[in-house]
Amino acid sequence: MRHIKKPALITVFTLAITAAGMGGCSPPGRNVTIPPPDQGCAKISESEKLLVVVPQMDRDRGLMTRLSATGKPLVDILENPANDLRACAFPMNKKTRIAGYYSYDKKIIHLGVSSDSKTTFHESFHAAQDINKFAGGEHSLTPRDFILGWLLKEATAMAYQFVIEKEADIMRVELTPSDLWDTSDDTYNKSLFNNAYNSQIAAGKSFEEALSSAGKSMVRRLLSGADKSWREFYSDQAIFNFEQNRQHILNNKESPDYPQKRREILKRLGAVSDAINLTPDEFLGETADAHITKTIDLSGIEIYSSSSGRGPIVQRSGFQPLR
Repeated sequence: MRHIKKPALITVFTLAITAAGMGGCSPPGRNVTIPPPDQGCAKISESEKLLVVVPQMDRDRGLMTRLSATGKPLVDILENPANDLRACAFPMNKKTRIAGYYSYDKKIIHLGVSSDSKTTFHESFHAAQDINKFAGGEHSLTPRDFILGWLLKEATAMAYQFVIEKEADIMRVELTPSDLWDTSDDTYNKSLFNNAYNSQIAAGKSFEEALSSAGKSMVRRLLSGADKSWREFYSDQAIFNFEQNRQHILNNKESPDYPQKRREILKRLGAVSDAINLTPDEFLGETADAHITKTIDLSGIEIYSSSSGRGPIVQRSGFQPLR
């Protein structure tokens, strides 16, 4: 969901609605935002209808096709009829505060009628994560790793926006801004991304290697808690999604082959193509457990044991645990 937090100082967030229901909305008591009803939908594989009903999806799909390293691999996923992905448009104004979201249960990319290209890119990446079997695969994770997976899902999707924008800049492909909001305010993160990319190119890395490395750097920054607004917003979402999916993961235990299964699930989260992946290596190696625990700590999420029979209590730091 592309979520506008403060009209005066635009901060753009996105997330996805889970198969369990309204997992993409804020938890009860925390500024719940309900997406407006859709006003029209079309299968992404049906070009003529898509152009009429969801023109912003058709517009940005065309842009992505021109970006062979970062956009075209996702377009191949979006347009494959076997994936049965759809796009829907919903009415949008400055009070809506939502530009887009992805529904895992319905395989739908929802886009506001005035949404920008980056919203389409972000939600398309969530669709690719779905087709790459994160949705459902996360139900085989332990509670701690499930929470890490949801944080990583959003961090890699945001990093993807910088990755595809970089190729667009190089190829002189102009992206479409929003009609309602200035969404070009994230100059600090873009500067960090560009510096990381340029250092990799200067070190002799290939274009794809440089994009992967710079994208991973952005993911690490988001997961480090350095961006307070991002951390608080998505920590709430991760906790809420945990509660919505609690029954699927409550009794999951680590088995001898669990580290490899977790590695495959987390690696699929960051896949742009065979040559570009945005999942940081530390979550995939032998020291993954330590890095996952550290990331959960930095997110401000605390996990408590409980004697209630419902499994662990998961909440933001600073709240009194209900044991």
